[in-house]
Amino acid sequence: MRVSFDYQTLISGVSLSGLVENSCFMPGSGASPARHTLSHTLLFPKASIHTDSSLLKSRRAGLTVDKLPQCELSVVSVEGCLVPENRSLIHCQIGDCFWSIVFSPGRTWSQLSDGGMSRATLPFQLCNVLENDTHHGLITFLFSDETVSFAYFQIVTETAPFLIEDSFDGWGVIKISKQTRINQRRMERVIRQYEKEKKDQLELQDIAYVSNKVPTSLLHDLIVGFGADTTIVSGLVIGNEIFTTDCHTRAGPFPLPRSMRFGIWSATKTAFATIAVLRLGQKFGEDCRGARIAELLPEAKDATQWNNVTIGHCLDMATAVGTVAPNKEVNDIFADYILDEATAKLSNDHKNSFDHYFSWFLARDQRTKNLAAVRCPRYPWAPGAISRYRDQDLYLAGAAMDAWLKKRQGTGATLVDLVLQEVYEVAGMHHVVKFETVETQSERKIPLTQSGLLLTIDNVARLGKLLQNDGVVEDQQLLSSALINEIFNPTVEKGLRTGKYTEDGEIHYCCATWHIPYRAKAGKLFWLPTMWGYGGQIIQLLPNGMVAFRFAHDSSETEERYDLLKFARIADALTPF
Repeated sequence: MRVSFDYQTLISGVSLSGLVENSCFMPGSGASPARHTLSHTLLFPKASIHTDSSLLKSRRAGLTVDKLPQCELSVVSVEGCLVPENRSLIHCQIGDCFWSIVFSPGRTWSQLSDGGMSRATLPFQLCNVLENDTHHGLITFLFSDETVSFAYFQIVTETAPFLIEDSFDGWGVIKISKQTRINQRRMERVIRQYEKEKKDQLELQDIAYVSNKVPTSLLHDLIVGFGADTTIVSGLVIGNEIFTTDCHTRAGPFPLPRSMRFGIWSATKTAFATIAVLRLGQKFGEDCRGARIAELLPEAKDATQWNNVTIGHCLDMATAVGTVAPNKEVNDIFADYILDEATAKLSNDHKNSFDHYFSWFLARDQRTKNLAAVRCPRYPWAPGAISRYRDQDLYLAGAAMDAWLKKRQGTGATLVDLVLQEVYEVAGMHHVVKFETVETQSERKIPLTQSGLLLTIDNVARLGKLLQNDGVVEDQQLLSSALINEIFNPTVEKGLRTGKYTEDGEIHYCCATWHIPYRAKAGKLFWLPTMWGYGGQIIQLLPNGMVAFRFAHDSSETEERYDLLKFARIADALTPF
């Protein structure tokens, strides 16, 4: 690996041959403050992603995978930080690139050997609206008042991929060009928002700080036990501090952990869909879960299998819709969750389930997606009796909640704005990215509530604290306290059986949330509300007010084997349940 990017390398744009240490993207010895400022729009041209993997040579969903998207990004440098003005998902402006890109705050500085220029590094994530993995990277370049050098980028880790079947390293070089300077008002707005964001951040600490307070075996299991090699970062939120492991990548620790936004896959079901239920309940004084899907979505009106299915049934994974598991005595929540071609070949029912899933999954607009979601036949029992996990059902819950909201507040109201603006922003969760359907008319967009949420470590901490604080922020009741108690009270057994177990009992599922049994050291049995997503994405509320989290890239063979109680045991040792 290269020791550093020297001045001549950045000016000439010499090609890379592989990954370098992430530390090469950060200030070296003798670094000083940047000599110049940036308050400009930068043009990032489309660029080839070089890799040792053959995965990127093929296309996905008809799109090219081995290119960085062309985009424009306005940035403002302030006090050694480089802050993007646009922190949302930026789609490729031209061509057929598979990736969209999200930028996060980086650094600026100068080195004596850089010919009088300054340096910058920006973290980024690549993602796609059909996916919810995030491929994390860094990009670095030199700049002055007049020009910008070649830029080097690399992609070093990811949450679990799906359409792209495996992990990949990526690297390359591009020539950024400096465009127009942004005006003073925009600069001041970016700086003001960034200062508010920093103010809302909790103190970040190394997880080793708690090592002298818990049995060595518990921390050892966290760092080197099963799943440690596929964990990017994990930690505990305790009061106003976040205790984390290093952010592991294939090129060393990620140097800007607060700037990593993680695709959390099905943990979105709780973190967005359930939060929407709680906000609607507080705002309107009604529980939307009793509303019927067929009365809210035109595409379900003539699909008789949906006549008596409610939003609540969808959130409980209990719609009685499916093809593979007609024996209600078999308790297996994932029996209908057929996502790979090998399993699809087991029977015609398996193949039908697979085909139904992907006709829905690959649909981009709301109408096509709704129609695909409601086509599946139903089982012989009534809704609400048996849990069968289907992403389509959680998606329909979101589509129906959006329609329910519009009936009460008008067609301009959206579920995305309700959650992002009325909950997340007020709770101090800044720049959350939420995927939506892809529409030719923007007013047709609805959120993808089954997945498609990007959260930072700070976002997770604030979300957990909001729920642990009964939905209150600074004396403002954002979420229904009664519904929080019903769904998240860890002392009460709730929900439907799943056929999945921990050493302490059977896991249950209720309102898009997993409830994990844990018998505390003191002997009491708790049900830990857990947001759990593909590849090992976990956000868990603990009875002592702490919040545990993990972002990872577990394989489909190992993700269900990960011990969901690792952090519960550590938290229980710190402050007994």
